Amino acid sequence: MEFDINFIINIFSLFDRKVNSKNYQSKAFAKNRRLNFLAKAGVGLNMFRTLRQELKTEQFINSYSYQWLSENDFQDAGKFHNEWHENVVEKTFVLGFITNYKVSKNVILDFSVTGRIRGNDKWDAKLSNKADMFIFYSSGTTINLGKNANQERVDNRNAPAFSTKELTDKGVKPKWGIKEDFIKKIQEFNPDLILGSVLESTYYLAMMLLESVPIKDRKYKTLFGGVFATFAAEKIIKSDLVDLFNKEVKELV
Repeated sequence: MEFDINFIINIFSLFDRKVNSKNYQSKAFAKNRRLNFLAKAGVGLNMFRTLRQELKTEQFINSYSYQWLSENDFQDAGKFHNEWHENVVEKTFVLGFITNYKVSKNVILDFSVTGRIRGNDKWDAKLSNKADMFIFYSSGTTINLGKNANQERVDNRNAPAFSTKELTDKGVKPKWGIKEDFIKKIQEFNPDLILGSVLESTYYLAMMLLESVPIKDRKYKTLFGGVFATFAAEKIIKSDLVDLFNKEVKELV
């Protein structure tokens, strides 16, 4: 029996947050990523009993939390164990990793490897000074039986789910070249000022478009306003792609 406190870190999420915090496409990729890799580490208390015998003769060698007396030549050694609350309790260190693969919206495959390390040699009742360790492998499948959050939103709002297949079946060909169109418009119009009214949900899209413009074509100033620029001004200030935001407009005038 073991009680653990484990800390689990999503490696890909750390990478996304550090490297791709300003990249809209990377955020979209992270959201739709199928494969995840997590590392875990922790400490725990391990309660156990263990008995070591000769494999063929079953002759007693050593034990923990079993009753034995040397006075009777170990005749009954290993036949009776202590009550569970009298078992040996030792500290243990936990290290491992977890991978999961999203097969579909409702099915996820899991695989994990966990190692537990002790500072002594009691787990196998071996008489040595080496530290014990054992590794546990597990695999499983997670099946979400309920509706996913997106489907619930669709049902609650009585709105059809967006599907590119339905559009193509009806002869509509979606166009996905938003960055190319934006760059072309900048090069044709050669603006002096670009104004952006951004919400939290559109800020990263705006940043993606500004990042896509070649440096040689960035001959303009950029002004951001709107809800996100008002309440998250400190985030916008840090960006090299935005020159001004709405609180600075009066000073500029």
